[in-house]
Amino acid sequence: MSLQDQMARGMLRLVRDLGQTIAFRRVPGAAYDPSTGASTAGEPQNETVQCYFARYRESQIDGTIIQAGDRRALIAALYNGTPIIKRPQIDDILIGEGREVRILSVQEYQIGTQEALYACQVRG
Repeated sequence: MSLQDQMARGMLRLVRDLGQTIAFRRVPGAAYDPSTGASTAGEPQNETVQCYFARYRESQIDGTIIQAGDRRALIAALYNGTPIIKRPQIDDILIGEGREVRILSVQEYQIGTQEALYACQVRG
C-alpha cells in the first residue's frame, strides 16, 4: 500500500468517525436568454455529503494563501455507500456547523484507483 493510500485511509477514517452530514451547494453560472436579453443565474443544486472540518496548524497559516480562520474540509467521495454526484470545485459552498464556507481549492485523494475523498481549503 502506497503512502498516499495510507494518508487517504486515515483521512477517510476521520470523516467516517468524526464527520457530519452537511449540504454541498453549487450555483450554476449565469445563462444568457437572447429572447429577453437578460442573464439569469441557475438554481442552486444541493447535495448531502459527509464532511470533517479541520483547522490548519499555525505554522501553515501564511496570511496569503492560507489565512487565519481558513479550514480544511475533508469530503468523502461516497455518501451512504453511493458516489456523490458532483466533485467539489472552487466557489462551491458547504453549509454546516451553522455557517456557509466557500471552497478555495480542492485536492483529490484516491485509494488505489478509486476516488476516496476531497481535501478542500475553505473560507467563510
